[in-house]
Amino acid sequence: MSLTAEQIGARESYAGTLTRYAEQQAWYSTRADQLKKRAQWTDLAVIGLGALVAALPGTMSASGVGWFLVSALGVAIAILQGGQRVFRSGEIWPTYRQAAEAMRREHRLFVYGAPGYPEDFELACAMYLQRLDSILSTEQNDYFAKLKTPTETGNQTAE
Repeated sequence: MSLTAEQIGARESYAGTLTRYAEQQAWYSTRADQLKKRAQWTDLAVIGLGALVAALPGTMSASGVGWFLVSALGVAIAILQGGQRVFRSGEIWPTYRQAAEAMRREHRLFVYGAPGYPEDFELACAMYLQRLDSILSTEQNDYFAKLKTPTETGNQTAE
């Protein structure tokens, strides 16, 4: 199907009026970036602190101060890893990124009348809305599935 410039303009205009979807796509994209950075910095901190825990005992004397430092580093690692487990930044950001990219892709397909979209404007608009809702629904299902604890899913083993 080949759309005229006028038809493409009408579709672009219609897609632009869907501010809720545009805001949702922007939120997913921004939040994915934030969560990815948080997960990466937390992982880097855990690696750095773990390296210090491994290196310090070889350079310490028998004094209690050095061992206190090693213990404090161990506590910091446990807290960081616990935060990763509770907030699940590293698990959730890919889902958000996938939703943002799927919404961008669907926007392009709709605007340029890709195969699968009817030429009729109203039918194409209805299909566009259904596909956007499907993307959001899939993301929400994935999000809630990731929030389940191992006990809730019947998996008793550590992840």
